[in-house]
Amino acid sequence: MYEFYFEKLEVWKNARIFVKDIYLKTESFPNAEKFGLISQIRSKY
Repeated sequence: MYEFYFEKLEVWKNARIFVKDIYLKTESFPNAEKFGLISQIRSKY
């Protein structure tokens, strides 16, 4: 499979891990925060 140049960069790999961690952490937030705090946190990254 073809790999783009940026996919080889360590910073890009770390960013993907970081974003995945954010999504995993915000899954446990209460439903009342679903469209407030969670959307703000996720949209920044």
